[in-house]
Amino acid sequence: MSGVHSNTTLGSGFRVRGSGQASTANGRWTLQWWMSVPRYAFIRVRTRLLLQIKVTELSRVSPTIPVRYRFGEAGDLERLGAVYPNFDESAQRAARQALDRGDWLVLGEFEGQVIFSGWVLLGAIKTGTGRIRPVSPAWAYTYRTHTVQPYRGRGVASGFYGFVGSALAVLGYDRLVCWVSDRNVASLRAHAKAGYATVGLIYEVRLIRWRTYWESRDVRQFLRRDAQ
Repeated sequence: MSGVHSNTTLGSGFRVRGSGQASTANGRWTLQWWMSVPRYAFIRVRTRLLLQIKVTELSRVSPTIPVRYRFGEAGDLERLGAVYPNFDESAQRAARQALDRGDWLVLGEFEGQVIFSGWVLLGAIKTGTGRIRPVSPAWAYTYRTHTVQPYRGRGVASGFYGFVGSALAVLGYDRLVCWVSDRNVASLRAHAKAGYATVGLIYEVRLIRWRTYWESRDVRQFLRRDAQ
């Protein structure tokens, strides 16, 4: 989210700058290395932060409006068009596949309308390049969390994490992970409010239709350490 000049800190000294660049406070590595490399219109580099938190450490923040959270089913998919922009046939097909896989769909409703939607993948994470990577079976991964525009800034996403955290704790899950674009300052602030800490960076490189990704050493060590 360019044009934002404030800083956001997540975890042990990790800072996201308003310019969209990110770096650790100790300067071990930074995104500036690729900023000096010539880039062309058909080459895109995206950077994401991998975030994590223990379920027991989640901040239970209630929304400022009375939102009702519940688990969604296949019959709710047609309502997601009111939440996600461009929820076309391809997106609907992917949503059905996610439900068939066992992912959780969580809806937030206010005054009879769906104003929030989020997904939870159990025991794996999505890399952002169409692949699913197994991790510890005690982990859960949240993705595609979205609040309808008029209700943003009211703690709706924070209420989602409280709802999901309570459900996961009952089932014995101990950690939540997710990744967020380094330019999505609003989302980074919401995760910081919930208590998330930064693990490291995930880089995605796109060349026309070809995509690959690369994990920072911190991310690789974290996933390797806890995966079973």
